[in-house]
Amino acid sequence: PTAAVKLIFGRMGRETLLTGQRVRPAVLEASGFRFGYPDLSAALRFTLGRDAE
Repeated sequence: PTAAVKLIFGRMGRETLLTGQRVRPAVLEASGFRFGYPDLSAALRFTLGRDAE
């Protein structure tokens, strides 16, 4: 699959489909901003009404 992605999509495909997507809001964090739900699982538990933890 890697070769096909590179052939069809080129560099853009390699960067968007084959690499990690971990993104950090560095500017917000550097200014001291704290997210109410810093990870997806906590946000989903809250949204789905399972925030008992």
